[in-house]
Amino acid sequence: MAELLAAVAEGEPGIRAAESVSARASQGVPLAESAFLPRLQALAQINRATTNNVFGMLLPQGTIPPISGPPATDTRSTSVWGSAAGALLTWDAVDFGRRAATLRAANASAAAAEAALQSTRLQRQVAAAEAFLTLLAAEARVRTAMAGVERARTLRQVVEAQVTAELRPGADANRTRAEFARAEVQLEDAKLDEARARIAVAALAGRPVETLRVADDLHGRPTSGLEQMATQPHPQVVEWQARAREADARRAAEAKGVLPTVSLSGAVYGRGSGAQADGTLRGGAVGLAPNFYNWGVGVTVAVPLLDFKAVRARTAAALADVSLAQARGAEVTRELGIRQASARAEIDRARRVDLLLTPQLEAARTTEQQILTRYRVGLATIADVADAQRLLAQTESDAAVARLAVWLALLHAADAGGDLSAFIAAIR
Repeated sequence: MAELLAAVAEGEPGIRAAESVSARASQGVPLAESAFLPRLQALAQINRATTNNVFGMLLPQGTIPPISGPPATDTRSTSVWGSAAGALLTWDAVDFGRRAATLRAANASAAAAEAALQSTRLQRQVAAAEAFLTLLAAEARVRTAMAGVERARTLRQVVEAQVTAELRPGADANRTRAEFARAEVQLEDAKLDEARARIAVAALAGRPVETLRVADDLHGRPTSGLEQMATQPHPQVVEWQARAREADARRAAEAKGVLPTVSLSGAVYGRGSGAQADGTLRGGAVGLAPNFYNWGVGVTVAVPLLDFKAVRARTAAALADVSLAQARGAEVTRELGIRQASARAEIDRARRVDLLLTPQLEAARTTEQQILTRYRVGLATIADVADAQRLLAQTESDAAVARLAVWLALLHAADAGGDLSAFIAAIR
């Protein structure tokens, strides 16, 4: 089982998906940190264009290229070279805590994704352990069913020989054949359950079912003390607490969307043109390189005057997410309390049943032998023998899985406590 749990922790698709989500969320932190850095943009271009320019306003758009210079007195088809090169450095010097709030929200998102990963890993490992125990129980039932078939076959052969010798009525032979067929059907059912359990384990382990080999590495009966609940918060509770903090950090960041931003800007650039202010053209290669240079610095204050409604809506949505995460966390905490109490009761019952089945199995075996002896001397009927063998088969099956039921109960306790480390250590 330890090998299976390790394989699930490393390669189970659900865990890999949660790891990808966590890795993606963690990249939001450096992205938010990059907003504190200045932005530097560089540009260079060369063009060949006409010099026709007109008075008038042009609304902001991205289709018509802008042109600078005095208006032309007539339309010309001649063209000149033009060039431009420059750099713009901008930095949001003051944003009244907007970037810091965004960074806190990114850290909270990364923490929530990591908590979700731990919760997913626990759920997938518990599912794998349950599937493993189910497979061991199915294999134990197959073994007991095979023993039941052998007992039914032996009884049928003995009774048929006696019927042939006219020492028993023919009805006894018919009953033994029916009991043998019933035992074979039970064996086939047990094999089907074993095949289904094996498929489930193979799928979780990521291996072909044909190559899966399962060994019972649960040595003996588990010792006491494994049922002690973990003292650390359950990963599911931690996950919802992290989601609540994430939503609250996002709410705080959204609330700052109405605040202004003060930006510092500095620019240096050069322009080149083959046309002069009087409209004459210089021709040749003039304009291929900048021949006029400028620089400038400034402060920009941007105020989102009409964003208050959108900001209010996003803040309200984030606040609703906070309430949802808190309510879900409280619900999970209550469910875990119920599961922990149920797990303790399950452990007590499994241990008691495991102890009770040992003398019960011995009694069933003794009873079966006694009934067979009475049948041979004519003091019991074939129905009595069939009932005794049926009781023995059921008791053998129950006893075979009783030890596994204790391990399963301890697994449920570890799951409710949110920590499989002691359980995994016990099976190694």
